[in-house]
This record gives sequence, C-alpha cells and structure tokens, in this order.
Amino acid sequence: FIGLLLFTLLKNILNLPNVLNLWGLFKNKSDFPALLLKVLAAAAVLYALDGLLSGKSGKGFIGKFAFLWRITFLILEGLALFAVSRKNLSSFIKALSDFNILANFLCFLCIIAVLLWNAVKYHSFTKPASPFPQVKGIFTFSLICVFIIFHFINKQNMTNYASRILYFIAPLMMLIDWLLFDRKGEFRFYDPFIWLILPLIFWIVPYIPGLFAGFDLILSVKLFIILLAAGFIIFAIDKIIKNRT
Repeated sequence: FIGLLLFTLLKNILNLPNVLNLWGLFKNKSDFPALLLKVLAAAAVLYALDGLLSGKSGKGFIGKFAFLWRITFLILEGLALFAVSRKNLSSFIKALSDFNILANFLCFLCIIAVLLWNAVKYHSFTKPASPFPQVKGIFTFSLICVFIIFHFINKQNMTNYASRILYFIAPLMMLIDWLLFDRKGEFRFYDPFIWLILPLIFWIVPYIPGLFAGFDLILSVKLFIILLAAGFIIFAIDKIIKNRT
C-alpha cells in the first residue's frame, strides 16, 4: 500500500505518466482510487483470514480487525468526500445540504469519534465496541437510508468511484461494523422512529417554501413505510443477536 502511494507521488512529481504502465495500473487519474479500494479490500480479507486460520481470532484479533476496518472506512470516505468537495471548502459545505453527503460525513465523524474515545478512555484504538451505540445507530441508519433511497427509490446509477463509495460501500461497511463490533441489545422499541427524523426532515423541508407544490404523497408514504420497516428489521436483529449471545 505504501509502495503504491510512493509510486503515485513519483508519477505525479516527476511527470512520468508511464512509470507503472508496465503493470497496466494507471491509464488515467481515476484509476488510482479504484486500485486503492481493491488493495484495501484485499488487505482486510487477508488479515481476517490470517487471524481466523492461525487460531488467534480472540478478542485481541477482533479489536485489531475492527481498527483496520474503521481505518479503511475512513480512508474510503475521505477519498469520496474529497472528490465531492472539488478541493474547495465552500463547495463541500454546500454539498452538506444534500442528505446523502451529510449522512456520509456524519458517519465519517462518528467513526473518528469512536476511535478517539477509545484511545483516550482505554488507551487503545483496538477496542471494538462503540461507546455510544444508540447515537452510532442513528448515523448508521441514516447511511442505510441513503443506500435504500439511492438504489430502490430514486433508482440511480453509480457513475464513478466516489458514488460507489458513498452509496454502496460505505453503507454496507457501517452496517457490518455494527453487526461485528458493537454491543447488541442496546436499541429501544421506539428507536426506529427516532432514526427516521433526520431523513424525513431532508425529504420534506425542500417542499415547504412552495407550500408542498409537487410533493408526491404516495411516494412519501411508501418511503416512510420502507424506511420504518428497515429500522425495525435492524431492531429485531439487535434483539435476536443479543438473545443468542
């Protein structure tokens, strides 16, 4: 991974566009993020297999794997959010008015907060469980909403590496983070309704200035039912896993 970064710097600094073309790795500037994604995914899989097959998959391994998983998430989200910002802070701030971008950014901050909290309180980055599972649940569900709305309500296509991270990879990584590392049985029966507040605000507020002109009530009710059902599925999984552990 470090080698790939160094080669990329050489490629840009020395203006040698063909420095790695022997391997066919870089045909244009957009190839590097895709390659980075594949390298990080491969590293995570190899690390997991190494721990499982070596018989050392205890709490120490889980903590280290959680740290690797979260660092990978931060790197990918950082790349995607940087692409959205277009290297301009004001553009990024404006982009946060989009619920999809805001949900990703909040999850990015949430994972940073989890790592920093564990580092300060437990003097370790490798404690897997989140110190604030209910708050993390709000952000995780918001990102799941992004996934559902993007793929099943708006039915849009992912056109570049940033959209693949923001609308597919990041939501799945946050969901898996909760499934693998967080304490279960922390969610309450009414939490799915609380989780819906943020996405519904962003769904409804744009229609208020025009007195709900163009507001699709049927689609809104359908969205509400789908997202509420998703929330209660997560709630049910939380209780089932708790009862089995």
